[in-house]
Parts: sequence; C-alpha cells; structure tokens
Amino acid sequence: MKTDPDRLSPTPEPQYLTLSHDELPVLCSADIISSLREGNKEFIVGLMRVDYIGRYDYHRDLGVTLQYVGGKVIRCISVSNYDESLIILAMIECTIKALGGRLELAPYTVLVPSIPLDQQELEDLDLEPAQSMEMV
Repeated sequence: MKTDPDRLSPTPEPQYLTLSHDELPVLCSADIISSLREGNKEFIVGLMRVDYIGRYDYHRDLGVTLQYVGGKVIRCISVSNYDESLIILAMIECTIKALGGRLELAPYTVLVPSIPLDQQELEDLDLEPAQSMEMV
C-alpha cells in the first residue's frame, strides 16, 4: 500500500517546554573538576549497563530523570527548571562525555516548570527565591 506524502499530517509541535544543549549553563572549573571525579563516573557507568537499557531513574534530589537507551547514550527525560538542576544536568553531560558517551536532550527532555512559592512558604522553608541565570 502506497502512502501519499501530501496527505500526511505535519508533525505537531511539542506541547511542552524542552531543553537543548546550547541552553545548558556553562560550567565553572570547580563544577568540571567535580564532574570528572571517580564517584560521578561510577554513577554514570552504573546507568550504562546492558541490563539497564530502557529503564529510567528519577533523581528527585537532583531534579532530573535519566534513561539509558544503549550505545553509551543517556537520555534526559525531564529536568526541573531550577538553576541547580540545570547545572547538575550540565555536569552530568560533562561526565558522560568524559566516558565517551552522549546525552540526549531535546526533543525528549521535558523542562518541568518551577512552582512559584508565595512569600510565607519561602519563609517557612527558610529559602531565598532563586535568582535567574542567563543560559549560554
């Protein structure tokens, strides 16, 4: 059966925010050094096991969800839209590259919007609102 390419509907635009490599923050030297520590490499190698293909891990404390798709490729399924989470994701990418792998982002990555807290909630948590950071 032939398919008429003119009759195919166009690919819909994603209905979510995503993140590309050029939107990750630039790491400072201390973050790069930390990314290359053995413990961080061991963490990534632990995700790159053959028996781990297709599985995913949600790391709530880091704000990222990672999935191993095989061939030294780790896909970021989601990342929280907080400066700390974006820096951690950039550090994860640095570690993966050091191991000869690749991190996949857009169009697979969903950028999870931050939930604004009112002033009372911030005071209860004893946190300061995060300052915005320019992505380079």
